[in-house]
Amino acid sequence: MDFEKFECFFDEELKKNNLSVKKESYKKFYDYMINVLDWNTKINVTAVRDEENFIIKHYIDSLMISGYLDKSSKVIDIGTGAGFPGVPLKLFNENIDITLIDSIN
Repeated sequence: MDFEKFECFFDEELKKNNLSVKKESYKKFYDYMINVLDWNTKINVTAVRDEENFIIKHYIDSLMISGYLDKSSKVIDIGTGAGFPGVPLKLFNENIDITLIDSIN
């Protein structure tokens, strides 16, 4: 998926869920998705393998809790795996303080 298709699809999904993201953040979301999907070919970081499901199941689902956070919230994402919901929340609001915690075995 190229950036233009990503931007259009992501924007549609955000609107369906009454969410909005700063336009300048779209590229960050896109780059993170490409990076995670690339790493997924080397090690299994997520069961989601296609871009459209990635946007819906990782980004939209992660951002659904954004309305419950203050602009300067402190959040701990325990069991973050590939960084969800922590990374999308940080991309959504750079002012929140997020700690990502995960373990292997």
